[in-house]
Amino acid sequence: MCDLNPLTRSVLASADAATSFKILALKMVLVLICACLDTFSHVQVIISLLCATGVSTLLLYDVPYYSTYVNMVTNGLWGGLLLVAGLLAALVFSLDKHADTDAYATSLTWVRSQLGRSSSSSAIEVLSEWLDGCS
Repeated sequence: MCDLNPLTRSVLASADAATSFKILALKMVLVLICACLDTFSHVQVIISLLCATGVSTLLLYDVPYYSTYVNMVTNGLWGGLLLVAGLLAALVFSLDKHADTDAYATSLTWVRSQLGRSSSSSAIEVLSEWLDGCS
């Protein structure tokens, strides 16, 4: 996806192949960590937060695309993922420190309250049930 011509008309044209490779590597680590480390939630949250922060930092400092709009959209999307990773870290590391953990989790996000209704239901099952209810 590297295009060295700055006058190109392609929307996703990028002249910075090194940054694109770093972002791709961080995305790969993020996906592997989220898929494989379910039993080690503290480690999973820390590494996913670091990966999301790394991608957001690379996108902010290196500006990999020629198009300003593409840079703004990708920064916004990864900023949203960074927000979700931060909320997850707040939930995981402070869940046992509050007297009413369900109320605290509900105040941060609705997903934890939905997960708390059954100990065997996973996040994918809860989200698929919610999406089925929306349609």
